[in-house]
Amino acid sequence: VLPPAVVAVAARDALLGGLLPTACGCYPAAPGHEVARAGGLPEAVLIFCHAGRGWWELAGARGELTAGQALWLPAGAPHRYGADE
Repeated sequence: VLPPAVVAVAARDALLGGLLPTACGCYPAAPGHEVARAGGLPEAVLIFCHAGRGWWELAGARGELTAGQALWLPAGAPHRYGADE
């Protein structure tokens, strides 16, 4: 996770302002992992499924995520996602 001061400086940059990754995580084995954010997040979230499968809910829709697929969750959008067992 980038420190808030670094994010603040980068946010003022014309090139980086809208593209700066602020955090990164990796869950190589997370059966049953689930996240629900009723208020969304102030930043967008990119999820890449390397192996296995999972699911997502966004804007009243539900879908499946499988190996090799990516999911973009817009900033401020309520969402849920999880990994299958």
